Amino acid sequence: TDVVSETILMRLLKQDVIFHIKMKDKERFKSDPASVIYQQGKPVDYFVLILEGRVEVTVGRENLVFESGPFTYFGSQALHQNIGIGESPPSGSNPTMATSNVNNMGSIQSVNIDAMLRYTFVPDYTVRAVTEVMYLRVKRSFYMAAKRATLMERSKKMSNAGEFDEEVDKLFHSYGDEDRKSIQGSPDVTRNASQINHRKSSFVPLKSEGRSSNTKRNSNELFI
Repeated sequence: TDVVSETILMRLLKQDVIFHIKMKDKERFKSDPASVIYQQGKPVDYFVLILEGRVEVTVGRENLVFESGPFTYFGSQALHQNIGIGESPPSGSNPTMATSNVNNMGSIQSVNIDAMLRYTFVPDYTVRAVTEVMYLRVKRSFYMAAKRATLMERSKKMSNAGEFDEEVDKLFHSYGDEDRKSIQGSPDVTRNASQINHRKSSFVPLKSEGRSSNTKRNSNELFI
């Protein structure tokens, strides 16, 4: 029940989930807050997968620092749906960072007990871009929409493919509206959304080695 189908995953990737941090001034880049993807102690409601570039990770009270590259992920706890208020992630769960030996980082908190969309993850690490970075960011709202759409797909209640596509589009749009209404629940999300609104945004195709594609995905470019 926790698996999103391939069909719905492809639909999810066509949403506004690809972000591109561009470096124009190397010296300014080191201190610019726009280079921060996660900040220690600040609630977030999204999962991140690094696609291109390098990030610097500062972990815990000891401020241990290491670098990570493509296909490192962060914030998987933010997508958990069945976590009680104030509970920590279950023991034995997957680590937040695929390439890290640090387990059970952060905690799950709720900023609104009446809406699962308000659950946020509080990281005890900071993730900052140290080069130009392309990354996938999936917000909790879109993840929940994808899971619901997968259940719709499996139930096969739609009489035809066109009707199903229309319902899925409505579903993603409705969760996107909820996301925009609740975005103030996370300081990091508010900051990123504000930057995106005031910086260049365009459709940019993702390049894949050994594979060509004419599909263009919505990408937010943050110029620093």
